[in-house]
Amino acid sequence: MGPGREIDLKEDRVCLAPMILVVDDEDVRLYLRTILTQEGFVVREAANAEEAMEELRKIRPDAVILDLVMPGKSGVVLFNKMRREGYLEKIPTVVLTGIHLRFIEDFGSFFRSLKLARPIAFLEKPIDPHTLVRTLRKVLHRNLSEETDES
Repeated sequence: MGPGREIDLKEDRVCLAPMILVVDDEDVRLYLRTILTQEGFVVREAANAEEAMEELRKIRPDAVILDLVMPGKSGVVLFNKMRREGYLEKIPTVVLTGIHLRFIEDFGSFFRSLKLARPIAFLEKPIDPHTLVRTLRKVLHRNLSEETDES
């Protein structure tokens, strides 16, 4: 099932808008939820890696926005787990982090050293709302194109 056509089995509803899972601190989730819902996205939330995996067992979001630094398991651990789970590996992941972008190349090298796919995008906090929405729309459009090509 492609973007915009997600079924939430627990709530027995069809979601026609793209569904985004935001995994971050409460204040950031509130900020992103406000931006994304105003732009027509459906937002699901998780405070940490464990909650995110619970959500991912219930739903298949169109994309995940993930912080790298979280309580408990890090965003890197969650991303790694997602890439190793067959049903989660193709969900596009956007990393939104407070770590300065000059270190992002190091993260790219880190992901390559672990033989992991890189997240589809890295964004730095604080995020400009237009940049966030534009990035998500590009990610979703690219993912939809890839799913269509595979059909």
